[in-house]
Amino acid sequence: MNPLRRLLGLLADHRRQVLLALLCAAGSAAALALVAPAAGGLVGTAGGGDGSQDGGLVQGAVLLAVAVPAHLVLEYLAATVLARLGAVLGRRLRDDLADAVAGADLEQVENDRGSDLVSRGTTEVDRIAGFASSQLPALVIGAGYLVFSTGVLLVESTLLCLVLLAVHVPAAVLLARRYSAAADSAFAAEAVTAAALAGTVAEGAAAGGALWRPVSRRWWAARVRQRDAELVGAIRRTIRALNLIPWFTVVESLALAATIGLGGWWVSTGDLDLGVLAVFVVASGTFFATFGDIASVIGDLGATKAHAVRYFDALDRLVPATPAALSPGPLAVDGLTVGYRVGHPVLQGFSAGFRDGGWTAVVGPSGAGKSTLAKTLAGLYRPWAGTVTAPAAPVLLAQEPMYLAGTVRENLLLPDGIGDARVLRCAATLGLQQQLSGLGGLDARMPGPQDAVAHRVVGLLRVALRDPQVLVLDESTAGLDDDSTARVHAGIRALRPDRTVVVIAHHRAALAGVDLVITVDNRKVQA
Repeated sequence: MNPLRRLLGLLADHRRQVLLALLCAAGSAAALALVAPAAGGLVGTAGGGDGSQDGGLVQGAVLLAVAVPAHLVLEYLAATVLARLGAVLGRRLRDDLADAVAGADLEQVENDRGSDLVSRGTTEVDRIAGFASSQLPALVIGAGYLVFSTGVLLVESTLLCLVLLAVHVPAAVLLARRYSAAADSAFAAEAVTAAALAGTVAEGAAAGGALWRPVSRRWWAARVRQRDAELVGAIRRTIRALNLIPWFTVVESLALAATIGLGGWWVSTGDLDLGVLAVFVVASGTFFATFGDIASVIGDLGATKAHAVRYFDALDRLVPATPAALSPGPLAVDGLTVGYRVGHPVLQGFSAGFRDGGWTAVVGPSGAGKSTLAKTLAGLYRPWAGTVTAPAAPVLLAQEPMYLAGTVRENLLLPDGIGDARVLRCAATLGLQQQLSGLGGLDARMPGPQDAVAHRVVGLLRVALRDPQVLVLDESTAGLDDDSTARVHAGIRALRPDRTVVVIAHHRAALAGVDLVITVDNRKVQA
């Protein structure tokens, strides 16, 4: 499906606003098209020399006094409504992307290449919404003006209008088509190659120590140079496309010269009124400028289409997750094989049982598969082989909890009926009152990604309010001191003494009071 049609389809619930914007744009264009005949009428009346010129001057002045304000007001209304629709479109695109990411297979999202699906999709949304808000009004109003002004000129002098159109339109349309074709491919190629270069640099940065050997660094540098050369070539294509724009001015000058020359000769022979020629002179300037603006916006429309293609490509690539099947029974895994890439399992043939209604700690060196186990228990990763049993759907509090760019209250995602009092009681039970106060209270804005401890505090409150029967904590108290960690664990026990809890931890304080310790080392279990 055409990506532009898909974008328009997202505004199906806003048909009234779309219709209002189109009506305002049409009215603005019609009022602007009347300015030229009004000005031409003034010129013709002033040069007529008969007794009716006073009435003609008044009529022309009144028409100008009505047309100009009407154009400005309607143009403002059209631009305002279209800008709001652009904001609506941007919000809908972001919501759809967020829903797709939230419902996508976690392994796909985590293992997307360095350019990152979410960041890339968000960038495309910003550019699409920017075009819809800032440039779409000019395109709609300009197209309407070309239609109305052509009609006015045909009424004033059909022959002179045909001369103007015959000289200007074929050459301008040919240029516009060449520019559109060149701009479409050039802008798309530039965006793709820029993304490829950014992805290659990000991959190299992520590789880090893997590139310590000189041969590895030379190989990576060669890849970067290749991507850079491709980007430079794409930018040159864009420049060649942009160099077509000045030729519109050459075509406009030839068309205006032909119109004035032929029209002036007809005025001298008495076959054309001076006021009519004035109409063409006044109208042609706005006509040519509008045509050029539309040609430029069409190029931007091509770039926006390319952004839409990449957005929908990222959106369509997100495969909806199918929740991993959990068999009823005590929390355990049997013969579990799971990983990130086919042929490279993180855990293979892994079996372990966890203390039912008690606390189990999972420890081991980095890279042993502890976090992978946690996500598999929570149903976020689908086992390649083996089974997972659980008495209820486990809830995972990950190392880096997701958060919204809003207030602490919004990030707690409170269900209906849960008020601030229960949040404060829960914070007191977990011993997190001081940390919550340090954030500035429930109405404070969430801090940025650099404050990981604040995010873990909010995450702990969030899962405690949800009160799941099975809870998996993956380094959830990292950054808290030993006393705070002990109070959090004591609070989780107090809220639900029979809860089954799995703790993934490195520091000793998180192991205090657990009923069972499972050590994962070289994908083996030592209980």
